[in-house]
Amino acid sequence: MPLAKGGSADAQYKLAEMLVKGIGVKKNELEGAKWCRAAAEKGYVPAECQLGRLYEDGIGVRDDINQALHWLQLACNHGSAQAAYELSGIYASGMAGPGGDQKAVKYCRLAAERGLPAGEHLLGDIYRMGKLAQVNCKEALKWYLKAADDGDPEALYFIGNLYYEGGSGVTPNHKAAAAVYLQLFERKEGGFYSLAARRLADMYHTGDGLEKNDVLARKFLRASQVLNSRDERLNSELMPAQAP
Repeated sequence: MPLAKGGSADAQYKLAEMLVKGIGVKKNELEGAKWCRAAAEKGYVPAECQLGRLYEDGIGVRDDINQALHWLQLACNHGSAQAAYELSGIYASGMAGPGGDQKAVKYCRLAAERGLPAGEHLLGDIYRMGKLAQVNCKEALKWYLKAADDGDPEALYFIGNLYYEGGSGVTPNHKAAAAVYLQLFERKEGGFYSLAARRLADMYHTGDGLEKNDVLARKFLRASQVLNSRDERLNSELMPAQAP
């Protein structure tokens, strides 16, 4: 607090985070937003990005998409990969009006090129699914590989699927797919490893990309069932019950 009152943008930003989230202090979103603005107005890039997100979600301020775009664009212009990612989401959602698909892809690519794993993964999704851009499996694979290299384990599942299924520039390679599924299963990080286990069970059972082995097929089938049961239990504990 003394540092924030003394004009330190870094302290103002950190104080804002604590107030907005209630970390070590009583939660006060309104006060947090004020400190975040103070830091953002000094040109402190993380605060510019965070203030944009506060306006986007209406936290401590009135939700205002134009203010959100203003502050996120400012942070993006100052080199923030996270701000570019947030802008991509706004344009993809249509919150900024119709015709935002090209801008969504543009900002997602910018976030990915700046090395943000979430941006790399999302750009892979965009080219794999073909919702915002033409399907391009080769380009999707490129960005999923970068995301995995940058620490995103969930990208491995889609890498495995692209190797398994192929398409638009990617030649199917079931041995490579099996190696990726095994890597994902062994890491036990993120999600999708129950799906990887099920795919491995099928591949061991049929001898597709792996040497046929019914013992291992049963092992991975049991593993997938256990993981699925655990995920369903966790989801039921985390998700609120639906009203009748």
